[in-house]
Amino acid sequence: MKKVILLMSVLLCISLISYAGNGRIYKGNSTAYSDIVYTVSDGRIYNGNSTAYSNIAYTISDGRVYRGNSTAYSDIVYTISDGKIYRGNSTAYSDIVYTISGNRIYNGNSTAYSNIAYTTE
Repeated sequence: MKKVILLMSVLLCISLISYAGNGRIYKGNSTAYSDIVYTVSDGRIYNGNSTAYSNIAYTISDGRVYRGNSTAYSDIVYTISDGKIYRGNSTAYSDIVYTISGNRIYNGNSTAYSNIAYTTE
């Protein structure tokens, strides 16, 4: 479950903040301080409200999300393309994990309110 939440958070951060710059990723439809899952800054996604080097969870570069402070092909976790977040280095329909719309990230290929996974700010 922790891996799934981390994956969703990374995708949200990447897709929304890679285009918008710096910000925070929150659980569900919340923007409360206590619901901050990730902080995005300068192409890095940090755990919680931190920007410490030791808290780097992911790196965002060229539409890809990488594990940790890496940009190695073997560390690609997600690909962001056309408002969708895909598993690994894929852009296949069957690999859609999230859909990005506005400041929300939705589970799967949906933009239904009930499928909001994350909110960005």
